[in-house]
Amino acid sequence: MLLLEIAPERRTRDHSAEWKTWLGWLDTVAKRVGTIPGVTTAVREPNGLSNRSPSLSITWDPTKLHITGPELADQLARTKPRVAVGAGGGRPAAGAEGMTSISVAAWMMQPGDDKVAADRIHGVLTATRSARVTEMRAPSVNVAGRWDVDITFSSSQELVIVPEVRDKLLDAWGIDAGVRVGEFTREQNAYSTITV
Repeated sequence: MLLLEIAPERRTRDHSAEWKTWLGWLDTVAKRVGTIPGVTTAVREPNGLSNRSPSLSITWDPTKLHITGPELADQLARTKPRVAVGAGGGRPAAGAEGMTSISVAAWMMQPGDDKVAADRIHGVLTATRSARVTEMRAPSVNVAGRWDVDITFSSSQELVIVPEVRDKLLDAWGIDAGVRVGEFTREQNAYSTITV
């Protein structure tokens, strides 16, 4: 028989109130970024058995704001105050081809985080950026003519094994020619590496 003790705060948790709080935080973010021309927001409320947490999808045309969802997510993660958002996932909604987006999840937020996230996302989306160059520049030299090009592709796999069993494995696998075997000593606290 397995007994499970549930922490007191989990037994008295009001899931309905918590869900409303999360929706309120997402609404704060949606209202702030929704003031940016061309930006649309949509709250997603999953009802499956797992990952039950509402999220906010923020969508825009990257040619208008000159930033993509992954670029925005990266900038939010690398500059302070840091804000973690999802980017680049999922299929675009109907009619949203050519658009980019991020998603904001509320379940990890603490009171006040919604305002920080709203201000940061708004600030990065409204920052002035130059339009991207979409046309290729003319070449600086004439490269017309015939070129002989040899391109070699290769791949490798690495396997790490303990020195005591290395020789047995090499014999069992029949590995001998063309294989680099690098050996390290125990003093270096490392294992042998075979590259095939």
